Amino acid sequence: MTSISKLTILISGLLGAANASAECPVCELANGPLMVRQIPESQERVREYFKGYELPDTIYAIVLPVGTCPRCEALIMPIFNTIKKLRHDATTVMIAGHTNTRAARDYLHKQGISADVEIYDNDKTYEDFLSCNIGMIHVPYMLRIVPQEGSVPMALHAFSNRRSLIAGFLDGSIELEPKAFAYSSRSTHMMYNAPLDSIIYPVKHIPVEQPEGMAYSAIRNRPDFCGNILAFNDQLHSEIVMLKLNDAGDKFVHMGIIKADSTEMFRFVDLPTTYSLEDYDDGSLKFMPISPRFMPDGRLAVSYSLPRLWEDGTECIGYANQPCMLLVDTCNLTHTLTAFEDGTSHGQFFGHYTIFPLGDDVAMMSQPRTWPLTEKSAYDSVPELNPFDKTYYSGKHVMAVFSTDKGRFIRLAGKLPAVAEKSRTGHAFARPLSDTFDGCTAICDGYSGEISFFMADGTQRLLEAYRIDPHMLPDPDSTMFHTYDISAQYESWFCRHIDDMKLSKDHVTCLVRYGDVSGMSEPAAYSVIVIDRSTGKACERRIADGDDKAHSYGLRRDATGNVSPYRICINRNGDWLVELF
Repeated sequence: MTSISKLTILISGLLGAANASAECPVCELANGPLMVRQIPESQERVREYFKGYELPDTIYAIVLPVGTCPRCEALIMPIFNTIKKLRHDATTVMIAGHTNTRAARDYLHKQGISADVEIYDNDKTYEDFLSCNIGMIHVPYMLRIVPQEGSVPMALHAFSNRRSLIAGFLDGSIELEPKAFAYSSRSTHMMYNAPLDSIIYPVKHIPVEQPEGMAYSAIRNRPDFCGNILAFNDQLHSEIVMLKLNDAGDKFVHMGIIKADSTEMFRFVDLPTTYSLEDYDDGSLKFMPISPRFMPDGRLAVSYSLPRLWEDGTECIGYANQPCMLLVDTCNLTHTLTAFEDGTSHGQFFGHYTIFPLGDDVAMMSQPRTWPLTEKSAYDSVPELNPFDKTYYSGKHVMAVFSTDKGRFIRLAGKLPAVAEKSRTGHAFARPLSDTFDGCTAICDGYSGEISFFMADGTQRLLEAYRIDPHMLPDPDSTMFHTYDISAQYESWFCRHIDDMKLSKDHVTCLVRYGDVSGMSEPAAYSVIVIDRSTGKACERRIADGDDKAHSYGLRRDATGNVSPYRICINRNGDWLVELF
């Protein structure tokens, strides 16, 4: 059988493969939805970054935040190989951003990813000289770099190894001007800060005992802690780790791992038997757990992304992400797999990266298929689809609700707040959450501070963890419409978001993260806001900084239903511990 080309690779929920023009595929891609440029006047930073490495005049690098987009990583070696075919003497460089050098190196080499020169950047200091239009480098990018000059004349997102594209990438006659996108040049001033006069400190430091011969790498997305069981996604191992607090309450022990089995992994591969695994698995098939969340009945719901493949034309294979959920019995660790309905027919994009309980159902982020998910031509003439038109903001929601057993779409929930309309940022500042406890439910958009609270009898009231007065926001700069720059204009106002939310008998407790919106940078601070359900009064207390590096924060609901914060840390010796507040 001849080689097979994949028609579509939905590498992220936002973007598909770029449609580069035949005349200049590099120009098309370099100015597409995802852009990176060298920050102006950063030549000395570039020279300093590569100081100590023996490098030629020009190098060809791929910069990647390790494990952030596993499917994207499958294209790294094909790109490097194409570079070598077109230019035999080319020096390839891999710039890997990850907090744990050893774990990152082991992970990449296990995937067969390597380069002539490998740089492991624990602090992602490449961001000191690279500017990304969406504010963060979350997928791999190809860079042409002249180290001695301190210049980065070319940067493209690494989604293709087409010979015409790589030839243009290597061509020194095509260069990009340095540019600081709005996110890089924005003011770092935050309009709101966590309180300094009311601070909570950890009351217990509990070590995590890792199994012999197994080392956890890093936590991806939000962990969850219910009763004595703590679950998190091990980023580089692509599995959910479950820890259990022992009866003495002085140690976390490894309880087990959760991942899709071999049958489930290939459940959505719909291809004739004439295709062998080697025909369609070129390394880009990834089976990815995303976030765990405990349901009211005690089961653990794990959002999952599995590959969906189908034959589309002669020897062509279509490839997309299939959103799924594992429902795990935490007593015996058995599980069932449910596929979620696609939102295309509803005109919605369903972000199943994190799922939350909402009554007996589950809810996830939802947004219309418009900016920033599509090109301007797809929505500009349709007011109800155009976030830069006032009409858009009538009847928009932030979450979609699905049946737990069938994955069937039921309804939209949680209104888009007024601050979105005032800023004309659509769903850009929406990181919604929901929770259920004792028959009561709550939904929030994540940024406005507003919480829709529903009693067991259906009675609704609006609670506020904090308030952003829409009238206080500056008018949007219309010259920034249809670009990520409009989001950057308001980042200082949306400098905090509710990172976790849980209900208890008398309160709604919110974990609030302060800092830039990307979530990939270190937070400025964390706080806990406790809202009295009956009076609506909110009390905020800052979480004290610790001596050890904080890996993740969350809220725990204990066996009695009470809610309190925790954080997972790694000390200087690489040992993990959980701090309870």
